[in-house]
Amino acid sequence: VALAETAVRAGAATGARVLLASSAAVYGAQAGLLAEAAPLRPANPYGQAKAEMETRAAALGGALGVAVTALRIGNIAGFDAILGGWRPGFALDRFADGRSPRRSYIGPRSLARVLAALLAAPELPPHVLCVD
Repeated sequence: VALAETAVRAGAATGARVLLASSAAVYGAQAGLLAEAAPLRPANPYGQAKAEMETRAAALGGALGVAVTALRIGNIAGFDAILGGWRPGFALDRFADGRSPRRSYIGPRSLARVLAALLAAPELPPHVLCVD
């Protein structure tokens, strides 16, 4: 949270826009497709910290006149245990009925293209953007 607030203050001092790396973990285990306006229901400390970061950075950005967009990044293919680091004893999350959550992935190159497009855009999307 402190790092995000420092980035917003630096944006205010230099006139820069601020992109924050948040996470889809802010949604918790909600069913269905999740969009930016979906309620935040983080299910673990990581998601709670990201939700707090988003809230505090947005408030500070508003107070200082800095454009702040939190990127709610889903799973990056190759950077998780499912697509690159499966090991003996590893198990997926499971619901009571035996199903596992659906996961959305973005490849590293696609993520880089999204970031480049955001940096080149004349304005950032307001507040949050789901990236997955």
